[in-house]
Amino acid sequence: MLVKLPFNNESIVSFWNDVFSRYEGVLYQAYSSFDCFLPEPASPNQIDLIDFTTAPWNHIMVYFPMLGGNVIIETINLNQKVCNGATFRQCVTGWALFQGLGLANLAPKYQVSSNSHKRAMTWEANSNKLGQVSDWNWPKHAQIAGFMKRTASKIALTSR
Repeated sequence: MLVKLPFNNESIVSFWNDVFSRYEGVLYQAYSSFDCFLPEPASPNQIDLIDFTTAPWNHIMVYFPMLGGNVIIETINLNQKVCNGATFRQCVTGWALFQGLGLANLAPKYQVSSNSHKRAMTWEANSNKLGQVSDWNWPKHAQIAGFMKRTASKIALTSR
């Protein structure tokens, strides 16, 4: 986990607005609904319209074009017997994407995470579908991650 935020939409929207005011990025729903293709990604100017605490936007993947690399849209074949007749869904993946995940369980929280360069290098041999780890700008990834940590800390202090 990279950062943890209060589980309220105002804090989450504030976080993403701060991040996108500094770095150009694109928001994807992490998974499509069953038997549906992923919708078009959201642009930063749509953030204020999104409820990050409820599906499908409680689980997102964020791509920063300045990092290079590739966003992979993967189609997952589903077991119809287990998935109420559904046959597929899609997901978004990539070595250096940032994941936002809202968990509304007993201890509600919103967290942002991402692979590190070291972890991606460890897994590269096992996952050729994601391309080369070296295609990504890891120093810039670390810079964005650091900014996210500082931004989340400020939001946590002001939301007490």
